[in-house]
Amino acid sequence: MGVPSRLCFHGVAVSGRGEARGFTTLSWVQEEFWGKLGFRPCPGTLNIQLSFPEEARTLKRLIELWGIEITPREGFCAAKTLPAVLRGISCAVIRPQVPGYPEEVTEIMAPVHLRERLDIAEGDRVILEIALPVQNL
Repeated sequence: MGVPSRLCFHGVAVSGRGEARGFTTLSWVQEEFWGKLGFRPCPGTLNIQLSFPEEARTLKRLIELWGIEITPREGFCAAKTLPAVLRGISCAVIRPQVPGYPEEVTEIMAPVHLRERLDIAEGDRVILEIALPVQNL
């Protein structure tokens, strides 16, 4: 039995605090994502409350191991990101590197507005796919 090339993470769409909209429109954030992930993020993030604690721990560990550093400007926190796919749309998980950030919350950035494009409402179930870096397995 081989190692899967993708892992799936299950959750539901939830509202955030609305802070990501301003962050994602900053020119340095746009350039970091363009240079490191190949897209400029649409304003805001899609927040997902992961349904299973073991999946939350696994995703946190993947980000720690293989996350791409988002280099912050002065006054901002560091973050790590991983490429992902949500219902066929390429996107990225972003995790602020701040103490106490909840393990079970996942923020997704994409070049399109995910809620609108995929018709995702509050409480809808979603499955996020993360491609594993095969060379590291």
